[in-house]
Amino acid sequence: MAKNTQLIYLLLLFIAGCAIQIPPPGGEIDREAPEITETYPVNGTTRYSENYISLTFSEYVEKNSVRESVFISPEIEGELEYSWSGTRLEIEFNDSLKENTTYTFTIGTNVSDVNARNKMRSAYVLVFSTGDEIDNCVISGKIYDDEPEGIMLFAYRENEGFANPLEEKADYRSQSGADGSYHFMGLSEGNYRVFAVRDEFGDFLYGRGEDNYGAPFREVILTETDTLFSGLNFKMTMEDTLVPNLVNVAMTDRNHLVVEFSEPVDSSLFDRNSIFLYDSTAGRKIGIKHIFRGQLQTGSQFFTFSDSLSEENEYFLHCGIITDYAGNSAESEPFKVALNSAPDTTALMVARIIATPSQNAIDFIHPELRLIFNDSFDFGDESFVSMQMEGGGDIPLEIIPVDDAALEIIPRNTLKENTAYSLAIDFSLLTDVAGNRADSVHIIQLKTIGKQEFTGVSGKLFNFPDSANVIVLSSLTEKRDYKIKIKKDGSYDFPRVYPGKFFLWSFSDRNNNDEYDYGSVSPFIPSEQFIYYSDTLDLKPRWPVTDLFLDYKSQ
Repeated sequence: MAKNTQLIYLLLLFIAGCAIQIPPPGGEIDREAPEITETYPVNGTTRYSENYISLTFSEYVEKNSVRESVFISPEIEGELEYSWSGTRLEIEFNDSLKENTTYTFTIGTNVSDVNARNKMRSAYVLVFSTGDEIDNCVISGKIYDDEPEGIMLFAYRENEGFANPLEEKADYRSQSGADGSYHFMGLSEGNYRVFAVRDEFGDFLYGRGEDNYGAPFREVILTETDTLFSGLNFKMTMEDTLVPNLVNVAMTDRNHLVVEFSEPVDSSLFDRNSIFLYDSTAGRKIGIKHIFRGQLQTGSQFFTFSDSLSEENEYFLHCGIITDYAGNSAESEPFKVALNSAPDTTALMVARIIATPSQNAIDFIHPELRLIFNDSFDFGDESFVSMQMEGGGDIPLEIIPVDDAALEIIPRNTLKENTAYSLAIDFSLLTDVAGNRADSVHIIQLKTIGKQEFTGVSGKLFNFPDSANVIVLSSLTEKRDYKIKIKKDGSYDFPRVYPGKFFLWSFSDRNNNDEYDYGSVSPFIPSEQFIYYSDTLDLKPRWPVTDLFLDYKSQ
């Protein structure tokens, strides 16, 4: 009877414990993130000889989320045993701890509570030593990414060279918090390489082409007198290791092919002599006349040709070597084409106008105007495009082909502000590949915006690296960057900026290519050092912002 009573009591305790974890109906939404309120041993303990640690959370947490968020450095051999009592967790080691060793237990940010799946805001680090002293070196920084939470940080200590992150696990591991910040604590003296990895498979290795990564701008040397390195920041990217492929060809009419690739390819690198339709029945090549993207999705291109095809013959498209924007190249396989004999009867027209800041408004000093046509044509004589100011006066133009169906229009003279202009396209002078011609002149009305519509940003950089430094304004709402080099004294000035919300940041342009370089994990190539201004800028017209300072030493 006593045994039954004990069993019932244990069952009641179990049910009560489960009931506590069920959120009550109604009431306020739980927005509190779980925290670790108590540990055994306490942080900084020395001469620790037990075979377990314990953690107490501020509320009930998902047990599996904790299991997946415990990182131990150096790694302890054997399985860990997890025992729960309410909000208290005991982690027991099956293997003895090493003598005179500092251990770092990092509880990552993927730990979530039971009620509302709130995650810990930052990783918790417990440091203790089995010896008389704690290794007290620290590396910290921040990850700048749209989704920085939960990214793994792998620190490799030099020991007769560095381990390869593709093949070997790191000596120390940590995880970034909701704001992207991270800390490595309890590090021993030495030389370190740290990498940020979005570890998709949870194997604590860098998966090339599978995991986003961030490479450091330098190695970190920690010594007895220099125990802290802060500001080891990361920008994340993906290493493109896949070669492009030709995946589909569709004939939309008897003069047009839509050619789909596995990823965007650099059409400027096409060898036009290697691109052709091959009539396998007649044994002849049919040349491709034009290549353009038009309004297609990224990764697809229009190919046009003028020769007639016979429905009785078989045709294959040959593209030769295709190259993506990461420089990966491959010889494409011939692709069989299903014929479409429908005629192309659509006349040429302007399909899209790209202007800044809007479709019909342009800057009077640095006008940006691009015309995208619905089909390709031979440009030849540039007289088909002309520009006039309201009230008369021709504006000489520079016409720059983007591809066979898109043009950049650049006025050779400075325009007047707050003035109306008209851009005329005489389609009677243009013929597409099917011989279609329109006998009309298309007029595009434009207006220049004045000085009062702009804003500006200026300030100064301090303690910047010796290499050429670039300062960048990155728009949060548009795919637009303003980039300038700083002056010798570190000052900078963006005098003409379209209003909006921006990030302000700078990077040390070591190779002077005006582009931020992410570096590489294996082989190791350092990234370029960068720094962000702490706040988002909300720039208003006519209200330039001055005295914005960035200090590389403040990271």
